Amino acid sequence: MEFEVGKLIESIGISVSEAQQGLENHALQRFFHYFETAPEKDTCQRPTCGQMRGKDLLTEEQGVPVMEPTVAKILLPCDDDLSKRKVAEIPLVTLANHMQVRLDKVTVRVKTNFLTDSAGGVRMDINGPIPKSRDACENPEGDGVESGMVEMVFQVAKMPEGTSRVVQNIERVV
Repeated sequence: MEFEVGKLIESIGISVSEAQQGLENHALQRFFHYFETAPEKDTCQRPTCGQMRGKDLLTEEQGVPVMEPTVAKILLPCDDDLSKRKVAEIPLVTLANHMQVRLDKVTVRVKTNFLTDSAGGVRMDINGPIPKSRDACENPEGDGVESGMVEMVFQVAKMPEGTSRVVQNIERVV
């Protein structure tokens, strides 16, 4: 099976990007499990809480529901008297690990035969027989085909830190 080198690299690069996007989507879905739809009456009306450039981001006018953290009530000892206990509402998102699985870099190694076409372009034949000699570029048959290994390293962008900032802001309120 022959490929243009550039097309193969592009195809693998697109696959790596799609894999990273899939991981990010999964992480976002998991993050939103710690939230529930907020009743409209509980949203604050301060401009700093939801209004930006004249738009109220805390309403469902755009079809986006307002979310609030799901809380658990936990019985804790009082600070001033350890024999007494108080109930504290703790947002579950603050207790969860929000560091997500992500791709850092992806390395792909392909053993291949290199071919040149009539226009001088380089093609790869990944199904062709590879010589068993120690020097992969040495082809004892002398048929003009060079064999070797191609290593492609794809650096994947870091995941956004927005999740961490949301959790930090929720922790400040608690």
